[in-house]
Amino acid sequence: AWRPNAVSSAGACGLMQLIPRYTGKNSGVPKLSCQDLKDPHTNLKYGAKVLRTWINVYGKGSLKKGLCGYNAGYKCKGTSSYAKKIIKLSNKFS
Repeated sequence: AWRPNAVSSAGACGLMQLIPRYTGKNSGVPKLSCQDLKDPHTNLKYGAKVLRTWINVYGKGSLKKGLCGYNAGYKCKGTSSYAKKIIKLSNKFS
């Protein structure tokens, strides 16, 4: 909803809803706090990097599978309603 200070019930922070405990070690991004992630520049920079990792590794180049991984982690099976929703929204703005 374009709220940089948003924090979900799962502890995800900022615009791209990154979870601080999943940053740092082995994540491909530095260790970040929720306060760090409330900065839009920081959040978008590292959120994009995390999404790219999911697209490359989990999605094998597929945006739908990469979005599913971004949303559900390794629990993702195929594509998700989240991925379909994001792609539909991105088409609306492109």
